[in-house]
Amino acid sequence: MNDWFVGEWLICLGCFVMFTGALGFFRFRDPFQRFHPTAKISILGLGLVILGEGVDFGLKTEDWQMRSFIALPLLVLLSPLAAHLMARTLLRKNSPN
Repeated sequence: MNDWFVGEWLICLGCFVMFTGALGFFRFRDPFQRFHPTAKISILGLGLVILGEGVDFGLKTEDWQMRSFIALPLLVLLSPLAAHLMARTLLRKNSPN
C-alpha cells in the first residue's frame, strides 16, 4: 500500500466519524447530552483527519508532518477542557440560584 493511500483513507474515515457525531448531536434533545457526541467524536474524527494529512502531506514536506504531530496532543488535551467549560457555563446559566 502506498502512504498516500493510507493518508486518504484516514481522512475519509475521520470525515465519516465526524458526520456520525453530527447526527448524534441532532439526535439528543438535552443540551448536556449533546456535549457527549460532539466532544468525543470531534477528538477521534479530527484526530484521524490530522493524522491522515500528516501521512499524506508529510511525504511532500517534513514540516507538515511535524505540525500534525504537535496538533494531535493539543487536540486531545484541549477538546475535553473546552467541552467541560461549556457544560459548566450552561449549568450555571440554567441553575435556579
